[in-house]
Amino acid sequence: MADMKALLALLDELERENNEAQAEIDQLIAEMERVPPEQRSDTDWGPKGKLTVRYLELSERQAELAVDFQRVSQAVEAARAAKPGAEDKDAPPKTTH
Repeated sequence: MADMKALLALLDELERENNEAQAEIDQLIAEMERVPPEQRSDTDWGPKGKLTVRYLELSERQAELAVDFQRVSQAVEAARAAKPGAEDKDAPPKTTH
């Protein structure tokens, strides 16, 4: 079984990476909104454009991160269940995501 501190550190890393991806997605969306819709297909926002490709890469990575976050969260819960009454004092409060 993985060490609780390592699991929590991994959750933090996954959250940080997701936040960075979301920030970049937000920037890309803002940039796209500056291009008139009728001109987007002729720019980097076209179907094979570099900004479209980057947006799709980031979106796919966020989906992967969500799966990883769920998997690690389940490992944290399993570790907590394996040690009743010994929840990690450094653990963040349980949330209902």
